[in-house]
Amino acid sequence: MKKKKPKKETKEKQTEQQFIDGYKAAHAMIYQHHDYTAGIDKLKSLGHDDNPDVANLIGYSSRKLGRYEDSKTWYERALAADPAHARTWSYYGMWHAEQGNLLKAREYLTKVETLCGTKCREYTELKGVIAGTAPTKRNDGNNHGARRFTAGRFRYGSARLPSLYYRAASGAAGSDT
Repeated sequence: MKKKKPKKETKEKQTEQQFIDGYKAAHAMIYQHHDYTAGIDKLKSLGHDDNPDVANLIGYSSRKLGRYEDSKTWYERALAADPAHARTWSYYGMWHAEQGNLLKAREYLTKVETLCGTKCREYTELKGVIAGTAPTKRNDGNNHGARRFTAGRFRYGSARLPSLYYRAASGAAGSDT
């Protein structure tokens, strides 16, 4: 005779799966379709604003829309949730570069280096923006997120979300600057 799973555990798994599915949908809206407003709305509807991945993605989208104060608030929220969130440090460094504060952007580049080294995408993208070799705004629809990545390759902050998200996404499209 099989033991039935408790209803609470099943409901938690369904809720977690709904969150992952919603995050995946918002991720695609933002990185593949460049629909930042809809992506922000979707992320906020998930009810996980203090998740560092969610807060970072809202910050990124706000920055792409030119909402710099909102973006700053969300990046700081992501870092409060996970001070070792390399992607947020990188994006926040890009925010500073766009504001003309290259000194602060370089400081954040050093932070990213301590978190993931000089070969990680977070480091190379921010370094390119600081050096002026990578655009800071890319709303032209050209091949954004074409690079694919797999589970565990990037540290996004939430230990659960990336492994579940990328396993479920099976190679979802990556991010851009």
